[in-house]
Amino acid sequence: RNLMIVRNNELEIIEGDKVSVGGLIIKKKLEKKFKQYELNIEDATCFMGTDGLWDQFGESTGLKLNFKKFRSLLLANSNLDLPSQQEIIKKELEEWQGKTPQTDDMMLLGFRI
Repeated sequence: RNLMIVRNNELEIIEGDKVSVGGLIIKKKLEKKFKQYELNIEDATCFMGTDGLWDQFGESTGLKLNFKKFRSLLLANSNLDLPSQQEIIKKELEEWQGKTPQTDDMMLLGFRI
């Protein structure tokens, strides 16, 4: 998954590798290689989440939330503390989804250092 860094009302995306962390490799024992980054995340809020968040269909539209709207939701609340952001994001996603069944896993981890 990608790392989303929010700072100064901008969102930077650090793309993750497309390699599974766990699981079995059948017939071959291959060494998994991951890119390494050195990042300055001072004065930033970082998020990691699953695509199920923005791939969720909305009850009123029948359309997916999409990443652009999810990105706007993160940026619009980036000046708040993390517990407040959590409540707002949760409420917005619940209102978007309505009674539409959840279509995928939804996980969002936010942190500041």
